[in-house]
Amino acid sequence: TFTTSQTATQSAGPEGPLVDPCNLFIKNLDANITSKDLFNHFREYGRIISARIMRDQETNTSKGFGFVRYTTAEETDRAKQSMNNKTLGTKQIDMSCNT
Repeated sequence: TFTTSQTATQSAGPEGPLVDPCNLFIKNLDANITSKDLFNHFREYGRIISARIMRDQETNTSKGFGFVRYTTAEETDRAKQSMNNKTLGTKQIDMSCNT
């Protein structure tokens, strides 16, 4: 995981945890993409707090999805608008805000 500062916890509202508008969920990732690659591809859109590829605990292989967390919702929106449906490695990625 690449982090630049401590990740803040989500606040709970009356109906449970709130959506974090600064966290992008990225799916359909190429198995060869690393957390460092994710950080490098997304850093031009704003200040990244963390970039992480989710991996199987036993095999350490990519699960094909990950998260990039920015400091502001505006940076998150800019990254989503620019990178959604782009090809990273050999696959076209799909993004949404993390819930």
